[in-house]
Amino acid sequence: VYGDELKIKRLFERLSSMKKRIAGLAIAAAAYCYLSPKPASYIVRAAFKNGLATAPPNFHTLRAHYSVNRNLRYRSHFSMNTYDLFVNRTKQQKPLIIWVHGGAYVGGDKEDVAIYASMLAANGFDVVTMNYALAPEATYPTPLLQLAELYTHIVTHHADTVTINNIFFAGDSAGAQIAAQFVVSQLDKSYAKKIKVRQVVPPASIAGTILCCGPYDLAQLDTLGSNKWLAALLHRAGWAYMNVRHWQTS
Repeated sequence: VYGDELKIKRLFERLSSMKKRIAGLAIAAAAYCYLSPKPASYIVRAAFKNGLATAPPNFHTLRAHYSVNRNLRYRSHFSMNTYDLFVNRTKQQKPLIIWVHGGAYVGGDKEDVAIYASMLAANGFDVVTMNYALAPEATYPTPLLQLAELYTHIVTHHADTVTINNIFFAGDSAGAQIAAQFVVSQLDKSYAKKIKVRQVVPPASIAGTILCCGPYDLAQLDTLGSNKWLAALLHRAGWAYMNVRHWQTS
């Protein structure tokens, strides 16, 4: 009997020790989530995986109207520096659209906008879709710097394939904000200097912008949804991108 009581006592001691360890891990995890934007950023990134676009019924017939080269690489000081090039098969000069994907600055991929790019290319445009380094691994203004790097690469390597003096900069969600801010930096020398982005695009070659659902006032990023959990996730996405906890007032 004494042996059984001793075993039970030791079992309760082990359970008590395990509870303390679990409580300690829970506290550490909660502290990490509170003190770092990374956990929430990875949740948002997972939510954007595989995109939301749906192909139209006739999508398979569009392929005859354009060619595509995928996963090309542009020279960059940062990671995820790949792009896809969609070229309409007609011989005449066509506007070029450079599309920046969305994903709340922490997720998304150029593949998410491949359906849009294919439809545009089939209807008379050349299109470049780009990847760029994501937060929290990379922070502002990295995507803007990479957009400048991509443009320079296109001018150097594809000037005989696409029209470089008739360009639309486009994007969806966070990509729309990145594209809009980049265009402003190319048109306003003082602004480019302020945000430390090189002016590489001649203003006369910018035909316009195509902007879809972008958070153009970053200070209001975490007010875009009525759901408090969504607001919390967007707040941390902004924190990850700007690398400042109270980024709204930075």
